[in-house]
Amino acid sequence: MKKKKYVIKGIATSEGIIISSKKYPDTHYYTYYNENEEIRTSPLQSIWYENEKRKEKEKGAKFPTDSIAISILIVILIFNLVFLKLGKFNIAFGIIFLGNGIYPLVNIIKFLCLSKPQNGCWHTLAKYHSAKHMLINAYNKYQRIPTVEEAMKSSRLLATCDLLGDINRVVYYLFFSMIVIFLYKLNIQLYAIILCSYLAIMILVRKYGLLKVAGFIYTIPATKKEVKLALEALKHYVECEETANNIEKEI
Repeated sequence: MKKKKYVIKGIATSEGIIISSKKYPDTHYYTYYNENEEIRTSPLQSIWYENEKRKEKEKGAKFPTDSIAISILIVILIFNLVFLKLGKFNIAFGIIFLGNGIYPLVNIIKFLCLSKPQNGCWHTLAKYHSAKHMLINAYNKYQRIPTVEEAMKSSRLLATCDLLGDINRVVYYLFFSMIVIFLYKLNIQLYAIILCSYLAIMILVRKYGLLKVAGFIYTIPATKKEVKLALEALKHYVECEETANNIEKEI
């Protein structure tokens, strides 16, 4: 029997983890340690959450999703092959894509700055980020709420991480721009082979999450403290989703 793949959306903060309801997108729950080191989960007002997400987007740049990025590259590939390359026009395309690759790179650098060592210790943001990934991976592996020990053995690399999407786009845009800018003078056959090969590689990378190893850059091993908190966050999420499904069935 094929395992169901769960995609759980949430963000890590320096104090805990926020998970959004899949059933009700306006519902968000924040799991954190209080002043007595007790784990608590509180609902967040959607307005607050959306304002925080909006601020993050305004700080960074807007760029296409992976699917749109690949679609654009396919169009440019066909355009190049049909019109047998367009010289300086290709260079202009390359510069545009180079710029688009820089935007998500800035977001990655910002996150790494937030996660940098402080007083000899890594910021807890990176640990909570790892813990969130570990619980999601364990949940998908066992198809149930995992134990702390099972979660601790799980990978902290997650193919569906939003930050990994930024890294994918950096690779897509920067490498593609280099090909377009510097290799357009090659004969059309070789140029077509290179572009087609690159496009095929990008599709495989996106489909199988081959770049998730980059997660080692922006995550560090979580301790039991962070994993326990992530486990409570996951339990609350699953319980709320199941309750919502039961209510719908009764209605």
